[in-house]
Amino acid sequence: MNFVMISNLHTVFNNITVKLLLIVILITFGLTGVINNYLLGIDNDDYAVSVNGYKISRLQIKSILDNDINQLWSTSDESTRRDIYFYVLQQIIINILLHQYVEKLKFSVSDYTIKQFILNEENFQVNGSFDNATYKNKIAQMGLTVDQYIKLLRARLSMQNLLSSITNSDFILKSESEKILNLSQQKRNFRTAALSIDKLIKAQHISDSDILSYYKNNMRLFLQPEKFLVSYILLDVANVKEPIVSELEIKNWYNQNKDEYLQIPLNHYRIIQTKTKYQANLIIKKLINGENFALLAKKYSIDPLSNLQGGDLGWVEPARIPEELKKANLTKIGQISDPIKLSVGFIIAKLEGIQRKHVKSITEVRDTIVNQIIEQKKLTYLSQLQQKIVKAIENHANISQIEKLAKIKVVKTNWFNLNNIPAEFNNESVKNSLLNIFLEEKNKANKSINIIGTDDYTTFIAKLDGYTPQTTIPLKDVKNKIVSYLKYNQAIKQAKIQGQKIVEDLNVGKYDSFKKAKLHFGKLQVTDINTKDLVSQKVFTIPKPEKGKRYELMDDSHGHIILIALDKVFTDQGNTEQYQKIIKNIDAYDRTIIINTLLQALYEKAKIKYGKYAM
Repeated sequence: MNFVMISNLHTVFNNITVKLLLIVILITFGLTGVINNYLLGIDNDDYAVSVNGYKISRLQIKSILDNDINQLWSTSDESTRRDIYFYVLQQIIINILLHQYVEKLKFSVSDYTIKQFILNEENFQVNGSFDNATYKNKIAQMGLTVDQYIKLLRARLSMQNLLSSITNSDFILKSESEKILNLSQQKRNFRTAALSIDKLIKAQHISDSDILSYYKNNMRLFLQPEKFLVSYILLDVANVKEPIVSELEIKNWYNQNKDEYLQIPLNHYRIIQTKTKYQANLIIKKLINGENFALLAKKYSIDPLSNLQGGDLGWVEPARIPEELKKANLTKIGQISDPIKLSVGFIIAKLEGIQRKHVKSITEVRDTIVNQIIEQKKLTYLSQLQQKIVKAIENHANISQIEKLAKIKVVKTNWFNLNNIPAEFNNESVKNSLLNIFLEEKNKANKSINIIGTDDYTTFIAKLDGYTPQTTIPLKDVKNKIVSYLKYNQAIKQAKIQGQKIVEDLNVGKYDSFKKAKLHFGKLQVTDINTKDLVSQKVFTIPKPEKGKRYELMDDSHGHIILIALDKVFTDQGNTEQYQKIIKNIDAYDRTIIINTLLQALYEKAKIKYGKYAM
């Protein structure tokens, strides 16, 4: 799916409830969890899509759909579900592409910025002040260690830096800004008069030869497209009954796939940071005398990120342990280092805990295993069912017999043409397969049953039940419409000619033709650049008259020929608020274009591969 297809997907979500629920996805832990896995380097083999080598699993996406938007997902039809699925998938891809771009540019934020963010984060505060217990609880609820949280926070703040570098740039030149100011403060007085075409329409005469000529020259307008009638059975994971998973199956799956549930080794550290080595040695003496490390960290450590937590750095994987800590060679729980020199100051480190490399217990991964087994059982069932259906078709089974075999109800479409294909077939691969079937089957007396597979484990068992070829609508059935159209067209042309003559006369001070047409201008109206109706927009295209009035003609494309009298152009000096609004809107539009251009460029260069586990 390319970038253009992403834009097209948004048109599906016109319902405000759908929009709001989908927006929630972007701020819940569902999507956050997927991005977190990317940032923390957790990869997936059973991937739905690969983005520049990083794989996103189908189960992760399914978790978002089942948990974050369950109400919308469970009540949607198959077509809407497919659209929602790919919308969510594209949001994930966009986020990962942006994070990869930030990494490539080496956007970064300082430790100080991260510390200040944490200290000022309201979710970590009690009564307006940072609270260490609340901070730890919130991070634990996210399923993260402190170190992982800081890594994710650093990545997200870096992303904000990238977007800020775009949104804080100036895109409008001063000279352009002054022109916009002048235009935003301008107001125009005008009046209008409308030429009636009703009498002109009635006065038109349309000959039979005119009618026949138009009919023959525009035959394409009078074609009745070929129509189709289809019966189909949909084989899809969503239609498969939820299988039962036994404890024995869970145990066997766990034993056969233990490598998937490997927990990497982790070390738990606390630190106390001081400005000088002398201060560090004084604290070490206190520790030797039995004083509590965490309490000393809160009292003496100058590191604002960890001191309020008693110096707690959380669990750290070996690859992320700083070189200074590695050199301290802390190997036993409770072991405390000598003062370690940093680029700024010194630290004392304590090894608080060790988590050896181990396989997670079956209890920890039980839910994951159950979902994996259910997924595999459903796919296996669909594969076996499809094989049975293939054999049944080879043995000349009809669609009713296949319905009984599959235990899935046959769906019969209404008559449709290629311009209004039913939503369930509105997938490129399905649509193309159907077109090929139509070409092969439409003229056959005995229609075949066909199997249409997609790349997302969805299969259609389809049969063409009926076909009517393209026909031309007889002239007698469209004659009245042609007459009405030709009369209207001729009347509009005459009205424009008449109106243009009147405007030319008015602009040189002649009023005879205006009076002869029994026209009169309506009440005075005032408009500005922000008024959106067609007449007001036309008024602002009329050149400012040097003196007196200026007259113009317009066709509003709705059968109205309108004369406009521009009486006065003046400036409203107090309209600076409107000016600021216009500048802001133009600026926002420019930034949107730049962000969309960036995303499109990232998409074009990215290696995006959809796996066999895509929906």
